[in-house]
Amino acid sequence: FYDNFVKELKEYQTQKGIVRIATEIDEMRGELIPPAELQEIGYSLGQINEDNFIFARDGVVRRAILNVSGEDSVHLWLSNSIRQKSGQDKVEASNVWGRYYNEEADANFVLFKYLSNPEDQYNNFKKIPFHRALVGRVPEGFFKDKIVLIGANYFSQNASMVRTPFMPEEERAPKLVVHAEILASLLSGKTIASLPKFYSDIITIVLAIFLSAMIFKLKPKDG
Repeated sequence: FYDNFVKELKEYQTQKGIVRIATEIDEMRGELIPPAELQEIGYSLGQINEDNFIFARDGVVRRAILNVSGEDSVHLWLSNSIRQKSGQDKVEASNVWGRYYNEEADANFVLFKYLSNPEDQYNNFKKIPFHRALVGRVPEGFFKDKIVLIGANYFSQNASMVRTPFMPEEERAPKLVVHAEILASLLSGKTIASLPKFYSDIITIVLAIFLSAMIFKLKPKDG
């Protein structure tokens, strides 16, 4: 099955199909590179960034990696490949709305917008067991004009699940859904930019003046 699967992927590429393998980084072993026969297909970093060390430190996924040391992530690579196939211009990491650089990680990040609660999205996405797709037991045209994500999807395995802003601390969403959310956000341009500190300072001063005036004008109980 494995050899046939690799052969089908390569044949799909020769027909101008878009295929990319996502890799992850292991704390001990570094980036987990696919086997040689899959490397020929092409791979990019597909790490889901959890806010554990550099940012909020609560384990929630809020931001996407655009590139690391100049190498585009799988999300940016795929979104650009899909754009170019439909005749649109490629978007460089430096031009993504809200992009910022983190020197410690030597990477460009961006806050992405979730389309909706990932739990709802999971129920909306069409899903099919991998072995059925492998042997062709799918309805005719099932994959036509669709972006297809292949990966583990086990609620019982922590490695397949991540925290999102929509869920209580003890609940998790499948990584595949978050991958889809990031890709959709990049394709639609729905990324998030922070206001410069200058604007935050102005708003703070205006609010401080207004609140001070109200406190002095009103009776203590009303203030």
